[in-house]
Amino acid sequence: MTYPKDDAPVFILTMKAPQGLCVARRLGRRGIPVFGLDDGPECLGFNSRYCRRVLLPSLHDAPEAWIEYLVTEGQKQSRYGILFPCNDESALLISAHRETLEPYFSIRAPHVSVITLLLDKTATYQKAQRLGLAVPHHLILKGENDLERVKQGIGFPCAIKPCHSHEWKKHFPSTKLFVVDSERELHERLSELGRYNLDLFVTELIPGDDTQFYALYTYIGADGRPLFTYTKRKLRQYPPHFGNGSLHEGIWEPEVARQGLSFLKELGFQGFSHVEFKKDPRDNRFKLIEVNPRCAISLALVVASGIDAPYLAYREMLGGRVEEQHARTYRKKLLFFEQDCDAFRAYHRQGLLSWRQWLGSLWGTNVFGIFAWDDPMPFVRSMARRAVHAIKNYLYERRVRKTRPSNGNMKYRVLYLDAGSGSGGSAVSLLRLLRVLNRSRWDPVVIVHQSGKSTDEMLEMGIPVHSVRLRPEATGRGFLRNLFEFYLPLFYRLIREFRAIKPDLIHLNNSPRSPFVAVFAARLLGIPIVSHLRANRPLTNPELFLVQFLKALVVISHSSKRICEGQGVLSEKLHYVPNGLDVKGTSPSSLHREETRKRLGILNGAPTMGVVSRLMPLKGQHEFIQAMAEVVKVYPDARAIIAGDECEAPSNYLAHLKGLVSEQGLSGNIQFTGWVEHPETLYPAFDLLAQTSLMPEGFSLVCLEAMAHAIPVVSTRVGAIPELVEDGVTGLLVTPGDPNAFANALLSLLRGEKERRKMGEAAQKKAQDHFDIQRTKEKIEALYEKVLQKKMA
Repeated sequence: MTYPKDDAPVFILTMKAPQGLCVARRLGRRGIPVFGLDDGPECLGFNSRYCRRVLLPSLHDAPEAWIEYLVTEGQKQSRYGILFPCNDESALLISAHRETLEPYFSIRAPHVSVITLLLDKTATYQKAQRLGLAVPHHLILKGENDLERVKQGIGFPCAIKPCHSHEWKKHFPSTKLFVVDSERELHERLSELGRYNLDLFVTELIPGDDTQFYALYTYIGADGRPLFTYTKRKLRQYPPHFGNGSLHEGIWEPEVARQGLSFLKELGFQGFSHVEFKKDPRDNRFKLIEVNPRCAISLALVVASGIDAPYLAYREMLGGRVEEQHARTYRKKLLFFEQDCDAFRAYHRQGLLSWRQWLGSLWGTNVFGIFAWDDPMPFVRSMARRAVHAIKNYLYERRVRKTRPSNGNMKYRVLYLDAGSGSGGSAVSLLRLLRVLNRSRWDPVVIVHQSGKSTDEMLEMGIPVHSVRLRPEATGRGFLRNLFEFYLPLFYRLIREFRAIKPDLIHLNNSPRSPFVAVFAARLLGIPIVSHLRANRPLTNPELFLVQFLKALVVISHSSKRICEGQGVLSEKLHYVPNGLDVKGTSPSSLHREETRKRLGILNGAPTMGVVSRLMPLKGQHEFIQAMAEVVKVYPDARAIIAGDECEAPSNYLAHLKGLVSEQGLSGNIQFTGWVEHPETLYPAFDLLAQTSLMPEGFSLVCLEAMAHAIPVVSTRVGAIPELVEDGVTGLLVTPGDPNAFANALLSLLRGEKERRKMGEAAQKKAQDHFDIQRTKEKIEALYEKVLQKKMA
């Protein structure tokens, strides 16, 4: 079907990338109606005068909304519409729903199986190898002997890359790959990436600088003819070596064109395609890097070289006969100014590019990725955002400069806010982190809601501790009254504190809402803020609102991370860092065991269980007492130590527990010790640890401490406990609320001394391998570095 007039509507999916802007401008200038579709209201393409913006839900989360919109619009039109995909997800969407869309739109795209193959890099490489094309040496990760296969087959350094880039970008939108330099680094990176459930492969790093990246750009019509064939190369990219091109140059490379077209022909490809190679100086062969089945960012360079690619594709999709066009000139340069400024700084830091060389390379640039005289607003908005960002960074740098030593060694001040009781798990975890924190790099300051033993030790370590009431008193007052009488005064108090302390970074130690006004105070002063979530529960609606102002949310379990992701928190903002423990020197000692049991009045051979936690109904100590009644029937001399103090509410729970002990006739078997400042002094006396919690535990430090002492754990299967206690390996797990099942688990381990010892050894090994405080410290410090680098970038 052909049309004499250029009035068929065009729908661009999406407008985030520069190619969408280029298509809108080339067709909009001809008076063609253009609709730009995107899920981000701030994307630069929406500022163009040449397209009507259409804001839709997330393409990743709600693709059906995009299809519904297109079908609805297609039904309104009196003629076919034209679709231009500008990212991988939109290309896959169009191809996968071709039958639904074809009654309303002219579609020039390959079959969904071809798109799927091209979006899987390893499948693309296998296909290319069968056709005789060279590809980088690579290995698909299968989980078994991966480290040894990489070590023997590829060597180091190497790169970890995703098989499916569009899935990878959901988690790492600005990172294409990870370079690893050693077997240890590869192991750590794969462990970190394992939680994202991504298909990964490891590839060699082809030597040569960034000017060796070449690409074929083409459009293949319905009859299999390429309407244009254009080649170019990168001159710079950001990040260097593995990023998106910031400066491109048109250059004819016949071998790139030949290999690229032959590959696309074998696939039966239709539509826009961008085929990238890198020239390997070791054998002077072009190695296939990737194939993009859509418009690519260098489209403006093709247009500037005399090929009106968007209009060619538009006319061909309308069904008309279109003749092939050739570039009138090469050696044109395409510049993305913002990205190239970032690229220059990165190259300059590496000693690869001087000021003179950079300015000289810009000479002769005549194509700009964003700027256009007749459509300046995308560029103006882009530069305005960058200027605001630069001003904020300047003020931030000026404010914190006084905290840095004059010898040039960067030292950053981190302010921790702990809104807990001063003696709970969050305070203990913070104290353990501060003990090992690199004080030559980080200068910690702490604000606490309530002092405790941990704050005394912080002061002994020379860490400034400020006492500020961070939570209102539990008087039953309404929110509005608390807001005006407590939170607003606290807001102004925290602003004064922050200005006096001058932190580079603020770390909330409990949750984003503890206290929530700290988030707004930090935001007002331009201080980056991260927060822990030390619980295994969904975020509340206020917390979900506050998360958008955080640079990172630290979760202490994979379970908690999955819950947050299910609530829509971006994976790139979530960081899994389990609580750590100094596991060195915790091996059980027979001497310590005898001394501890003697001190507690336990006969040396009596089977002994420990319960270490706060006394409250949700911790389930009453269920342990009921289970203990069954254990005593088999082991009359069995002993149990219940250590912990009573919480504020209910105030009669301890009395209830003691009454239950008396009713069951267990007064000679169960001993209450009250609060124990150093519970680790009790562990040598235990044969096993009992954890009867009825609530979702975020992370049980008690279980971890017992495991570090080679003590198996019997616990209820709640929250993140299964991530610590492997059922049948390091302990036993029981359904909560079933005292009889809990008693059977206790008896099972008490009967099998050999099995109990084996589980204890496995528990200690797991604690040492996965929960050492040094690993926690390294992850937290790396997070701080990442946040501050982004702030100063």
